[in-house]
Amino acid sequence: MVDYRSDRDCRRLLDGLEPRMTQIRSAGENAKKLAPRRLFPDKAEQELMVASVWLHDIGYSAAREQATGLGLLAELQTIPLTTHPLHQLFVDGIDGTTGPHGETFTVDERIDEVAERYGADHRGRKQ
Repeated sequence: MVDYRSDRDCRRLLDGLEPRMTQIRSAGENAKKLAPRRLFPDKAEQELMVASVWLHDIGYSAAREQATGLGLLAELQTIPLTTHPLHQLFVDGIDGTTGPHGETFTVDERIDEVAERYGADHRGRKQ
C-alpha cells in the first residue's frame, strides 16, 4: 500500500510527468518547508498538506478520471480527505506562487504568467 502522506511516494507516482513535474516538484518542496510552521501542529496534518500540494494538479474533481486512466483508482481511494479550514488556501497559495519552471512569483505575477501561457480567457485571469 502506498502511503500518500509521504512526499517521496508522491514523487514516485508523478515521475515522468514533465514538464508539469518541475512546477509540482517545486510546489511540493515549498509546501514541505512551510507546512510545519504553526499552521498545522499535528504531524499527520502536515504530511497531508504536503501530499495535497504534490497532487494539486490532479484536483478532487478530476482525480477519479485521471487515476482510472493511470491505473491508480484503488490507490486514490486510500487518500484521506481533510476538513482543515486552511487546506485549500494552503494548496492554492503554494501553487499560486510557484511558476512552471519552479520560480517564485507573487500571486499577481503568477496570474499574469498563466494568462500569458493559456490565453486571456483562462479561468485564472485577473478581472
